[in-house]
Amino acid sequence: EFYTYLVFGLVVLCFPARKPLSLAMGALLICGLVLVSRFGSIGLVDVVGISFFRCRGGFALGVIAYQAHCAYHSRIAGCNEFLKFALVALVLVFLTVKVPGPSDFLVLPAFALIILVVATAPETPLSKGLNAHPLRWLGKVSYSIYMVHGAVLIFVSQAFIKVFGLKQSGPVAEAVFEMPLLIGLAFTFATVAAVLIVSHITYSWIEAPGQQKARSLA
Repeated sequence: EFYTYLVFGLVVLCFPARKPLSLAMGALLICGLVLVSRFGSIGLVDVVGISFFRCRGGFALGVIAYQAHCAYHSRIAGCNEFLKFALVALVLVFLTVKVPGPSDFLVLPAFALIILVVATAPETPLSKGLNAHPLRWLGKVSYSIYMVHGAVLIFVSQAFIKVFGLKQSGPVAEAVFEMPLLIGLAFTFATVAAVLIVSHITYSWIEAPGQQKARSLA
């Protein structure tokens, strides 16, 4: 992500206007997906060594979606509400039933489409639901969740393995799936709760103060 932000900053400096910026982001998106499809596995899951290009492609598509929102907000907002709801429902069904593979490449535009439709219709029940306080809080601490979830997962996994005497026959992730049902459910609840608590602490004590400091220096 750090290098993606650097690339984005350089692109904005070179192409500050909306249309050239969108074209540049489109070029980055296409190049990133081509490289991932050429040198990665089938899909977007196993891209070890080239994950930067997957990240850059997703970021570029997000910028394009924002530019489309700014340019065509009123036109998209004027579309039939049922049509937009059906479109979002169709995308959500696709994301639910899809399996890893070539269809992974459709996930990026699917998410961009949902965000674009929801952002242009803030008064719909779907938009209001996504704007609920718990979901907004999750969005606020999402980067902290991303940063801490791996360490928390390892810690909770090792704690459950020792407390319940489970045998670890392989990596931590595989040992988790060997847990009995009730222990697995307890593990899931404990992991999610621990991730949310730790993320709230790191956001309140590290991320938010860091953001404020950075803004004061800007």
